[in-house]
Amino acid sequence: MNPPRIKKELKKLLGAFGYYREYIPQFADIAKPLTDLTQQNVPSNITSRWSVDCQSSFEQLRAELVSSHVLRIPHVGKPFTLHTDASGRAVGATLGQLDDSGVEQPLAFASQKLTDTQSSWATIEKETYAVIWALNRFRNLISGHP
Repeated sequence: MNPPRIKKELKKLLGAFGYYREYIPQFADIAKPLTDLTQQNVPSNITSRWSVDCQSSFEQLRAELVSSHVLRIPHVGKPFTLHTDASGRAVGATLGQLDDSGVEQPLAFASQKLTDTQSSWATIEKETYAVIWALNRFRNLISGHP
């Protein structure tokens, strides 16, 4: 995962990190240097404003997201939830399960860059490919389970 270069990329990144903010202690404090770059008075190209604090924040959020505090171990017999998405250049997926409180717990994350041919597909084809790709990617975990 590379640091974002423009504000639009940063907002997408913060959205992805923010989806699991409840599993990242002090998320708002860690993300503050990054969220400051989304203000209206900051130019769209953020590379000139990318500071040591921004890089540190980015690296810490990335590390927290894949730490053992975030990812859970699958529970046999419980249904899985699969979220997929496709952009113009890649597909991604998250696999999760609901805990006893009804809160979704993440089990795995995955993404794959699209080839030039795949990138030219229509949006519906990319989204469908993301579902099929994710089902194959997590086949060993979800096969035979709801």
